[in-house]
Amino acid sequence: MTRRLLFKSTLAFSLVGAGACKTGKETLQQPLRVDSFVIGTSSSQGYFEAWLDVKGFLSNESASLAEPGQRRQGYRLSVDLVEILPKRATPSLVQVPVERRIPLEVANLPSGVYIVSVNGLQQRLEVPTTSPSSNPTAASRAGSFL
Repeated sequence: MTRRLLFKSTLAFSLVGAGACKTGKETLQQPLRVDSFVIGTSSSQGYFEAWLDVKGFLSNESASLAEPGQRRQGYRLSVDLVEILPKRATPSLVQVPVERRIPLEVANLPSGVYIVSVNGLQQRLEVPTTSPSSNPTAASRAGSFL
């Protein structure tokens, strides 16, 4: 009876662990551990820009940060930060600090208060009424991922 219970708990643990990491051919992907982020904004000449200064930790010296994913659902802006690890990376107890500035996609957003979520951490962002609603160049002025 105890063997069966041990097998079931091992199987359940491995299934939960498998959901935490996505696999590619030679890499594993998992959410970045984000400690904090600060929202920065700038408004000049009718352009509104916003960015995130994110602080977190890579789980290993051989890990790298993937291109961030951004989604919008109503007044919620979600940014997903994922680290990429080589499949054969050696487990490490030392986490590597990482800081990144990430431009937010705020072009054409209606004015209002938004909730910005970065890997589960949340903050408020207020988009002013001076935001250009039909300016296609606002997105290109935001910059690129560092």
